[in-house]
Amino acid sequence: YERVADLTCGEGECFQAWVLRRNPSAVRHKLRKAYVAAVGSLFCQGCGVDLLRLASALKALPVDERQQLLRQRVPHLEQWAGKWTRAICEPTEGHLWEADHIREVRHGGGEAGLANF
Repeated sequence: YERVADLTCGEGECFQAWVLRRNPSAVRHKLRKAYVAAVGSLFCQGCGVDLLRLASALKALPVDERQQLLRQRVPHLEQWAGKWTRAICEPTEGHLWEADHIREVRHGGGEAGLANF
C-alpha cells in the first residue's frame, strides 16, 4: 500500500482510528489533550507529580541544576537512564510521561485504540 487512504476510506473516524492504532505520537497527543482538558494538567498516576509544571520548572533551570530537582520530585525516573538523561538535557513533557496500556501489548493490547490507555 502506498498511502493510508488505500487501507481506509481516507477520512473520518476510520482513518483516525487507524492513525491512533499505528502511531504512538498521535495517541500521546490525543491523550494529553483529553487529560489536560479534563483535569487541567498531566499528573503522574504513580506519584501525583504535575508533569507540565515540572517540565516548565526544569526548562527554567540551568542544566547543572536540573538533576537535583528531578531527584526531589521524581527520583524513580533515574532507574531509566535514557529518560533521565533526556529529562535533564531536553526537559519537555514528552520526556517525563508515557501513555501506558491497560491491556499489555504482548497480550493483544497494542492496537486496541484509546480505550486501552
